[in-house]
Amino acid sequence: MRFMALNRYAPYVVSDNNMMVKYFIRGLRVELQDAIVPLMCKTVEEAAQRAATLERSIRTRQKFLKWLIEEIEVVEEMIQRRVLSV
Repeated sequence: MRFMALNRYAPYVVSDNNMMVKYFIRGLRVELQDAIVPLMCKTVEEAAQRAATLERSIRTRQKFLKWLIEEIEVVEEMIQRRVLSV
């Protein structure tokens, strides 16, 4: 994990596990931070695993919404054609 690798260059900044978890969470995107903080992760690994799970969930939702919008556009076009042909 890149976070852990970079930590070795500044061990004095993150001196204990709780601080390490806090710094890791601060480095996440805001929407992930908001979802991870209430979970009270005890280790960076746990926080990283939960962030990865949330990230996959967000991507899946985004793909579904994109597909749904495309389907709605197709239906709207079909309706428009039907209205114009009447």
